[in-house]
Amino acid sequence: MINVKKIINKKIKSNRGKDLWVGSNHQNWKKLKTPQAKGSVGTEIYKAWLESQGHKARIVSDEGDIEWSTDNGKTWVKDEVKAATATVNEIKHGKNKGMITEKIWVNQIRPAQKSWKGIVIVGVYPNHVKIFRKSRQEWDKQYSNLTSVNEGMKHNGQTGEEQLEQVTLVKNQNRNNFGEWNCIYSDQKGETV
Repeated sequence: MINVKKIINKKIKSNRGKDLWVGSNHQNWKKLKTPQAKGSVGTEIYKAWLESQGHKARIVSDEGDIEWSTDNGKTWVKDEVKAATATVNEIKHGKNKGMITEKIWVNQIRPAQKSWKGIVIVGVYPNHVKIFRKSRQEWDKQYSNLTSVNEGMKHNGQTGEEQLEQVTLVKNQNRNNFGEWNCIYSDQKGETV
């Protein structure tokens, strides 16, 4: 009899790198059970960054997650915030051995909602955070040509909305499209993921 379980387990063991989340600064991020909980934390992270830049900021719930002001509350800008776990892996074999691959995926970007003026992606890594932003003007001008943007799917029963969009930022041995988005904040220290 062929011991398939043994063959599979051997392959898994040989391909398994170190879990970069275990013992990391943000390991508890993985314990947030719902996308809504992660989204709420991502919104709070972006709000804290805006305030650290001297902006007034407030969390809102309709058609965007944050409103912020550079003129002490006279004019408000609405940004839609998406938060995601950064999937990170270390390449174990070959010419790229030791390279850390990265992937951040967000969905439900709603171009039909005209009130937002920016899309913000908060990528949570094991030991740091990166915040990416694209203004509404940049989005409208560029999104159809970005390798990071894919058409999403409508939810069952969804009406009155145009297509949802998805963003997948990827850095691996074959491609790196992170440069398509403006990284406005990173607290990464050296090469630590």
